[in-house]
Amino acid sequence: MIDFQFNYPLIGTEAAFIAAALQKHSAQPSAAQSERPFAGTAEHRKVAASFLSRENFTIPASCVFLCAGGHAGIAIALACASLEGAAIAVDELTYPHFRAMAAERRIKLIACAGDDDGILPDALAAAARVHGVKAVYLMPTVHNPLGTVMSHPRRVALANIIRQNALILIEDDAYRFLEPDGPAPISFLVPESSFYFFSFSKPLSPDLRIAYLLIPERLCKGAEELIAQVNSGTSPLFGEVLTSLILDGTVARFIAEKQALGRARQALISSGLAGLKIRAHRNAFHSWIELPESTDASAFCLACEAKGVRIGSGARYGNGGPAAHRFVRLAVGNERNLDRIIEGLALVKLVASSA
Repeated sequence: MIDFQFNYPLIGTEAAFIAAALQKHSAQPSAAQSERPFAGTAEHRKVAASFLSRENFTIPASCVFLCAGGHAGIAIALACASLEGAAIAVDELTYPHFRAMAAERRIKLIACAGDDDGILPDALAAAARVHGVKAVYLMPTVHNPLGTVMSHPRRVALANIIRQNALILIEDDAYRFLEPDGPAPISFLVPESSFYFFSFSKPLSPDLRIAYLLIPERLCKGAEELIAQVNSGTSPLFGEVLTSLILDGTVARFIAEKQALGRARQALISSGLAGLKIRAHRNAFHSWIELPESTDASAFCLACEAKGVRIGSGARYGNGGPAAHRFVRLAVGNERNLDRIIEGLALVKLVASSA
């Protein structure tokens, strides 16, 4: 089965680098269990703060924590901000796993209208006024599934709405590594209210399940204990490996390689599915594809699977609106063999042609 559903961009050399680093650091003596921090050592957090900081925005190491991946970052943010049972504003199309995690916590998601630049500030303000949302969850840089990158002026406008309405921002930057020139995160504009996380599952490897989580300074007290409760703390070994791979330039090299590979893969998608309406970031491994009129996404996915290709239905990303049922998300991150990708795209095109 050709996998166009899941999306962990792999080059093929990640495993060897990680295995070598794990072997190197696992052989080193470690501190007693009682002395191990649950969210990274002081050095890990110092390197994390430097990695995330920009020329005009320096992040204090005391506000950065290591956690066990992006999903753990979401869970920690929801718990730290006491959002269980609250209402949270989201884009009209939202990361499915965030929807699932919200449902588990009785959180009501309020879908806000947007345009080609992302969620509309007036829609967010209305959600705060009418629905009493306490927070907003956004993926402004290489949005999943649209691939859009929100402009700086829109980020400023949203930051103002967040501040005016005393909202919490949960900013998921899972795909920022694919955009070399993206504006600064919205979180940097409202750090007093923002949870920001950068996961390394995609820029590096899903085998190293770890992420950097930036927490508002006023909520940092007790955050390490909360991380220990949510996911039993972060692996000190993983923290050491990630830190070493950042310092020796390995992470930067992988990011550059994956940007180039993503650009090549996106060109393959465009040529292989010529004639279909596609939205995607130029370097992304995923695309948002509009299906022919009167074509249901779920039925289309079943037809593709019957041909030997798995893709994702747009309904998983929608928040109640009917529009998402005419779209699919096609991702080529999990497939490294070029012939399999070309074959899979041809099969998807065949199904689309007969729809």
